[in-house]
Amino acid sequence: MGLPDRRAGGVCKWSGRARCSCSLSTVLARTGRALRARRVTPGACATLRASIFHRALRISLIVLIGSPLAPPRVDAEVRAYITNQLDNSVSVIDVASRSVLATIPVGSEPRTLAIVPSRYEVYVSNSAAGTISIVDLILDSVVHTISGYPGVSGGAVAPDGSRVYVGVSLTNTVVVLDTSTRTAIASIPVGSFPFQLALSPDGSKLYVSNLADGTISVISTLSDTVLDTIMVGAGVDGLEVTPDGALLFVANENTDSVTVVNTASNVVETSIPVGDFPIDVTITPDGAKVYVSNESAGIVSVISVPSRTVIGSIPVGTAPYGVDVTPDGTQVYVVNRLSDTVSVIDTATDSVIDTIAVGNEPRSHGRFISDIPFPPTPTPTHTPVPPTTTAAPTSTPTASASATATADVAVCEPNPRVCTLARGNIRMQDKGTDESRRLVWKWKEGSIQLPDLGNPPVSTSYALCLYSNDVLVKSFTILPGGICNGKSCWKVVNAPGFKYRNPAGNSEGVRKAVLRAGEGNARIVIKAKGAGLTVPLPISQDALLKVQLVKNPGDGLECWATEFEPPAHTNTSDRFLDAIR
Repeated sequence: MGLPDRRAGGVCKWSGRARCSCSLSTVLARTGRALRARRVTPGACATLRASIFHRALRISLIVLIGSPLAPPRVDAEVRAYITNQLDNSVSVIDVASRSVLATIPVGSEPRTLAIVPSRYEVYVSNSAAGTISIVDLILDSVVHTISGYPGVSGGAVAPDGSRVYVGVSLTNTVVVLDTSTRTAIASIPVGSFPFQLALSPDGSKLYVSNLADGTISVISTLSDTVLDTIMVGAGVDGLEVTPDGALLFVANENTDSVTVVNTASNVVETSIPVGDFPIDVTITPDGAKVYVSNESAGIVSVISVPSRTVIGSIPVGTAPYGVDVTPDGTQVYVVNRLSDTVSVIDTATDSVIDTIAVGNEPRSHGRFISDIPFPPTPTPTHTPVPPTTTAAPTSTPTASASATATADVAVCEPNPRVCTLARGNIRMQDKGTDESRRLVWKWKEGSIQLPDLGNPPVSTSYALCLYSNDVLVKSFTILPGGICNGKSCWKVVNAPGFKYRNPAGNSEGVRKAVLRAGEGNARIVIKAKGAGLTVPLPISQDALLKVQLVKNPGDGLECWATEFEPPAHTNTSDRFLDAIR
């Protein structure tokens, strides 16, 4: 199956680093094109290539109790995510320093992506693999893969982050993904070869460029149905809506123009001639200018929105492809597909001020820059000291396990807090020997956002708190960082989440902790045993036992709990066992 020839109106097949391989007549039909040297004779390609630690936390209420900390730093950082099609990777660029922070392996031939800042995720469309890689923005790694969408391309995110929309060119559909479950919840038939997507500012309408038939499908995101189809040009590609929602600008590859659509009437207002083979468009936040990448010409055209005319032309790298503007509107990033670079344009002067090297054949079509609201990372000014526990086994509950609260060490409050409840179980045992003393607590089948877990390899400490009839009877503390048996006590895992392992046990006998984020499948496990452990046995037969895991206040107020109502499954002088199923 051939894809539409996006330079000559014929048919071509995608092949490796060359944009496409076409018939000789197709090559001659576009004489004078700067990129025609990349075209080859028939038979050069045979297969179809339809060509997205948690160092920060979600912003939450920060409470500092007698804090000895320096003022927290707020990491609100702008990132650009660049898909490298031939490297099968995504480059992460810090916009402030204009430097590459990381390179993330993804699926085969990534082309486009959709950023979900509220969930710290990027959905990367891997066109050749037919998959969508979900990248965690804090772990900088793939945490999930969605399969079954050959020719997937484009990406748009609902304003509230609850939905991601992608085009599937081989089925001529738009797939709606629920970001909480990472599953498809709708499939909407559109025009031929849906390629790029753009949402209205209020998220009520989705505009889809159908590359092969020159149309735009207008979709209601409320009903997930097509409201209208607009004929705009030939080889329609990148598109974006103005910030006021009044106009839609669409790049037409094969007519070297940008079409302006009135979104109230869905009528074409005008067509603006630009450079050779326009690919993508982006609009400044003030709605004053449109920047257009012209792949064959190697330039970016600047359009005045009020006058609907080209007011500038900026030379960039070879084969400029994706283009996007920073949230403050001061810079435009241009992805140069055959230079393996990103050009940075100053929008005040409309000139290139920097060039950033990235991976092999970068694309990043559509919106690839976003402000990621990384929350405060507390910086201790002294070494944290764990709370001292003196509780011993007794039939009378005591609050001696409490400690004086500080902002950088998690402690248990005298009375239980209001926490997120879930199913779970607990087992405590003490038969009079060090080896027999054990405690295992599990919290499961709940929901936890990864940012809520904090950053235990660096700054987040935890306390496990046990309350008998709302009186604190035992606490355990797990400090951040540290070296255990010659290795880091904490490590990041791809579950996603964190794992603590201390074979010898810390001062309170804690040897293992597992913290796994997820929607409906989140899990927490705390295990302690040995000489450092004391367990609050026996527990009164009529006691409501509450178990809570809390963080240090400087890292947020989220906490997780299970509540075991009497009678327990097993409750003796040396053993307590119960479960919530």
